[in-house]
Amino acid sequence: MQGRPGEADQWHARALAAAENQQHLPLLAFACNAQGLTLRRSGRLDEAGQCHHRALRICHERDVPVAEAMAHASLGYIAELRHDVAAAERHHRLSSTPPARRPTGRPRRART
Repeated sequence: MQGRPGEADQWHARALAAAENQQHLPLLAFACNAQGLTLRRSGRLDEAGQCHHRALRICHERDVPVAEAMAHASLGYIAELRHDVAAAERHHRLSSTPPARRPTGRPRRART
């Protein structure tokens, strides 16, 4: 989809709608991250950041950690592009730390 932003936007909109309709939270978080990656590559950093932050909200609010590392890594790259060293370092560190080992102030539910 690179080089065809209009077409990419349509595909991402369909993927997001399908995940929302199915209430499939891991897929929804993945779709948010995928859209963010495409937007970042086209220089739309604010919109990309919004997508990755939405993925993080899904991960945290709904206890779906599967897409959390990707969202943090992507936010780290956006921070790098903006020359925000502190934010880049923080997001990259969070992307490499398993959620269960991260001090958050609230325990994660046990997985069975």
